[in-house]
Amino acid sequence: AVGTWDNVGGGDGGYCAINPTSPSRQYSESQFLNIYKTTNSWGSSSGIGPSYGGDSVAFIAPFVLDPNNPNLLYAGTNYLYRYTDSTNTWATRLGATALTTGTIRAIAVAPGDSNRIYTGASDGQVWMSSNAGTSWTQINSGSPSLPNRTVTSISINPTNKDDILITVSGTGTGHVYRCINTLAVTRVWQNLSGSLATGLPDVPVNSLARDLTNPQTMWYVATDVGVFATGDAGATWANATAPMGLPNTQVNDLKAVPGTGRLVAATYGRGMWSIQLS
Repeated sequence: AVGTWDNVGGGDGGYCAINPTSPSRQYSESQFLNIYKTTNSWGSSSGIGPSYGGDSVAFIAPFVLDPNNPNLLYAGTNYLYRYTDSTNTWATRLGATALTTGTIRAIAVAPGDSNRIYTGASDGQVWMSSNAGTSWTQINSGSPSLPNRTVTSISINPTNKDDILITVSGTGTGHVYRCINTLAVTRVWQNLSGSLATGLPDVPVNSLARDLTNPQTMWYVATDVGVFATGDAGATWANATAPMGLPNTQVNDLKAVPGTGRLVAATYGRGMWSIQLS
């Protein structure tokens, strides 16, 4: 069935979020980190974007709610900012550390530990904090290291905050990488893009979603040519676009939704789609 949609934002659109424990509290965004908040499901709203001065900020800049505490929202320029909903205040430039020479494009807070935060950026830099942004460690180097490509998403293992997946844009490299121990002195970034007929195509990967019941081995990625899926932790991938009834088009975001058990895809110009996960 086709749903009825309302446009609650403006401009080119951007990130959005809904407080899962108080769903009338929602956020939307327009260009350059202009964030808007409603407390009454868009009966009214107010602009709450941070004053970031001379920071570098992406045209469509990321923000995310803390999955453990929806009172907290994180937003990225070339620094990380934290908004506290209850006090309507921003903590700026967390750790006084620039996390990229470009702009932050991905932010993730570990399920079960609000102190653990990861950021990824347009210059391939990935940083980690274990104290809610008070101090930071750069972790994209290693043996092997991550490629110099824009980081598009970060997925943290729900049962191990030291084990993360990174997706990247561009071409000429792998597009899904895993580090099973981000605390290691020499990190190892495994390329989990597969190869040949059972690998991912050499196109940008824009988002990764873990399966709700098999998050350790079953993952879905949104690419510029549709959705691909793996059931063996990235060893092999299969096209999940046309075989599953999705238009053969660019997919910008994927979310596995607890409660509904559905995988939702946001496409570039072909609407929103969802499928029931088995």
